[in-house]
Amino acid sequence: MEKKFTATMTFRENVFYHRALVSGPDYAKPVKKSMLGDLDVSDIMMSFLAFGLYFLATGGVDLPNRIFQSVIAWILFLTVMRSLNRMRKSSKEPVRSETALKRIAKSDLGASGQDGEECTITFGETGFLVESPGIVNEYCYDGVTRIKETEEFFMIFKSRLTIIPVEKAGVENGAVDELREFLEEVCGLAVEKTAPVA
Repeated sequence: MEKKFTATMTFRENVFYHRALVSGPDYAKPVKKSMLGDLDVSDIMMSFLAFGLYFLATGGVDLPNRIFQSVIAWILFLTVMRSLNRMRKSSKEPVRSETALKRIAKSDLGASGQDGEECTITFGETGFLVESPGIVNEYCYDGVTRIKETEEFFMIFKSRLTIIPVEKAGVENGAVDELREFLEEVCGLAVEKTAPVA
């Protein structure tokens, strides 16, 4: 493998902290939602059923009033379902805090058995090599699904569970910007910035 870039690092809690940081949802990015964004298809179908039932139930009222009252009932139904869905979804969202990330990092570091181990990552034309004591893994760029960047690390995602950390401070000759451009080019992906926890 022809070497393009080399990075070294020592596995410690900070590595796993940044891994936990990029593994969860990115709350720093505001998500634009449409007015119906919290509604499921079944909710919309049920709202039309409610409209029809209300329309049929008000048979003694003149047609313009029936339509108006049915539309009001439809809007009310959608509003209630949207609020219920929003409450249900917000109760399922994980809370990302500094304390929680540090607890996850400490647990993951202990489970990995890598505390204090040195690691070297060599980037070549077609892939990269990750070497640590007794372990050598080779990865191709075409299998990279995502690249995230924190203040101190690049995190290369091979899958949801396989994340390769690259410490910026360990990049040979401080070529961090060049490595970022190289990764974007060979992986065909944009590097996503991850904001620190506020």
